[in-house]
Amino acid sequence: MNGNQEDSINRLEKRLYNTRPVNPEKERADLRPLSQEDVKSSFEDTADISTIRDMKKSKDVQTPILRTLLIASSIFFLSALGISTYLLLGGSNIVSNDNIDVSLSGPVSVKGGDEFGLQILISNKNNISLKFAQLIVEYPEGAKPPKSDSVVPNRYIKDLGEIENNSVINETVNSVLFGEENSEQEIKVTLEYRTEGSNATFVKRKSYKTFISSSPLSLFLELPSDINADKEMDLSVKVSSNSSEVLKDVILEIAYPSGFIFKDASPSPAYGENFWVLGDLLARGERTIKLRGSMQGQDAEIKTFRASAGTRESKDDNRVTLIYGSSLKSLVVKKPFIGINIALNGNSGIDDYIVNANDTVRGNIGWTNNLPVKILNGEISVKINGEVLNKSTVSAGNGFFRSSDGVIVWNQVNGDFPKSIEPGADGNQTFSFSFLPLISGRRTILENPQLDLEVTFRGNRFGEGSGSGSVIENVIKRKIKLSSDLQLTARAVYYVGPFKNTGTLPPQADRETTYTVMWSVVNSSNNVNGVIVKAALPPYVRYVGSVSPAGENIVYNPLGGEVVWSVGDVSAGSGILTPAREVAFQVAFLPSIGQIGQYPTLVANASISGADTFTGVDTSSVRRELNIQLTTDSGVRPGEDQPVIK
Repeated sequence: MNGNQEDSINRLEKRLYNTRPVNPEKERADLRPLSQEDVKSSFEDTADISTIRDMKKSKDVQTPILRTLLIASSIFFLSALGISTYLLLGGSNIVSNDNIDVSLSGPVSVKGGDEFGLQILISNKNNISLKFAQLIVEYPEGAKPPKSDSVVPNRYIKDLGEIENNSVINETVNSVLFGEENSEQEIKVTLEYRTEGSNATFVKRKSYKTFISSSPLSLFLELPSDINADKEMDLSVKVSSNSSEVLKDVILEIAYPSGFIFKDASPSPAYGENFWVLGDLLARGERTIKLRGSMQGQDAEIKTFRASAGTRESKDDNRVTLIYGSSLKSLVVKKPFIGINIALNGNSGIDDYIVNANDTVRGNIGWTNNLPVKILNGEISVKINGEVLNKSTVSAGNGFFRSSDGVIVWNQVNGDFPKSIEPGADGNQTFSFSFLPLISGRRTILENPQLDLEVTFRGNRFGEGSGSGSVIENVIKRKIKLSSDLQLTARAVYYVGPFKNTGTLPPQADRETTYTVMWSVVNSSNNVNGVIVKAALPPYVRYVGSVSPAGENIVYNPLGGEVVWSVGDVSAGSGILTPAREVAFQVAFLPSIGQIGQYPTLVANASISGADTFTGVDTSSVRRELNIQLTTDSGVRPGEDQPVIK
């Protein structure tokens, strides 16, 4: 090693071990060409040595972290291995829901209303037992589950107690399903249980589905295959039980097509016009509902009726909520060969026509030839049937009335009816009649009086090449019902009656005289419910407040001076066959000077009204004003029944 090399090594050592900061400017060497001597034979650069130290320090730091992670991973693996080994070999108190199996076995389909059995197998494959096990079976709406302690409808609950480990429990639950034919029914089964030392409740659920192969009820809807528009028709619904059990609270609902007008039914509907309560239906029992109505519609229009029977959610419901059986049937509306209609006092509907006994009825019959050919030998007749008809009042227009059988006829002989009716031709016939009085001197009544009208058109359809063809006929019917003749009689008395009256007779101006007002209710032919009598007292008449009988419901309103008597229900024949309903009350009359020489009114605007149970409409009448004349008081002496005096 020469001297230059030794100097270089010495300088490097000084720089490596020198702790004082080095000034680069002072250490900067002069630029000179690089020579072979400048290539170092060892690491002399300070930056290289610093990099080596940093790498060594980083390695020293990372080595403990990696070692810690490796140790933790080993501990976790050994712990998991130990726990798994313990669970597999040593057993545990942990229950897995996957080790509990609930198996359901039952028929694929059942008959509605018949009992069937659902087999339930519960397997506990856990190593510990299940505590406080409970079986809950939930049925679809309308089912009949077995009896249990459950207060929830359509639910069966049974306490199974403890289910041992690795054991199987077999339960068979017998029940009855109801529903429409081919409807799917789902039964939900739930197992609830607890484990030793825990208050938590665990569940295992399963469901079973089946079909109703036949409904518990069969419905037979009978109606014609076709019907002329506006013509009356009869239809019936027969409900038959297919069940071996009693069907509770069976109801029937009929959905009518548009254009159907309900007339009546036997038995009558419980609600509206289409809802019947059939009650409990015995096993294999049956019920039949008969209806009558008419159908409106266009020619060739199809109308569909639907009848449904089943149960309802509560007694207040007026619809079927659970259907046991149903039936659909359709008919075709046809345009009649000869169209006829009848209007009564301008009313051309087909509902029952309601009139009062003192009314006169005017009938108009319209007819039209709907055939593409003419009609020969046409004739129209109207048969009026009913006791209440006053035959002496029948007017047949240009027709003829046969009083022997109550028939009006229009034809070529009687009534100037056309001999030949061309296609599309139409015409009109008129008639009128009145009624016998419902209240008369005889001690009898015409109960629920009505008239039945039957209009018939007959003729021969013209046949090509043969003169006259087949007979055609069309018949329509209307019913006239008479409202009950509900009447109020009123009178004023002084000496007779339940009260002692005071004051002078004749009454004197500016001096008060009391009178007794007596009301009587007379009813003719129909029961009338909710009867009310109303009247007004003039400002110079005071309501005293005495009422006889004391139990009668009379209320006086001083605002307006209205007196209201709530009579209640009045039966047919009241006042004719049985005593009339009567009430008496006392009023005080204080005349003024301006009323001298007059018969002032005691009671004004007296009216009576109520609901006629036969016609279904309100009936009413108005009584003329009642004044101070005492024409019905037998105790009045001549001269006392005079106008007001000074």
